[in-house]
Amino acid sequence: MLGQDVVVAYLSNEVDHAAARGRIVVSRTEADRVVSDLAGHPMTLPVDAVMTHGPETCPACGALTVQWGCDPDGDLREPIHPLVWDETEWMADSFICLTCDAGWIEPDHAEPITWVRPYWQVGERT
Repeated sequence: MLGQDVVVAYLSNEVDHAAARGRIVVSRTEADRVVSDLAGHPMTLPVDAVMTHGPETCPACGALTVQWGCDPDGDLREPIHPLVWDETEWMADSFICLTCDAGWIEPDHAEPITWVRPYWQVGERT
């Protein structure tokens, strides 16, 4: 099966919890460099701005295939599971695992994580 895509059909959403881990704060110098690189010209963030690293591993399976969950089109609210979608932050603090399809909100400060697999809603919606 090497080189072939595997399709998984989910009958329901699995929900579980993982230990708190928090997000590592990026140094001010590094944050300014990252933003400047993205903008293509020198930039300095406001004094009260804080940049953090995203998670490196999936809390559900431990895989390293973690991706930021923010949808660039912003039109995928309907299928996203409520445990991955925040009403004020949308998916800015959400991450998904490309290995096991789990999704979760990764808080900036250390607090327990609730993950759901798959990260979209399965079954009938009411």
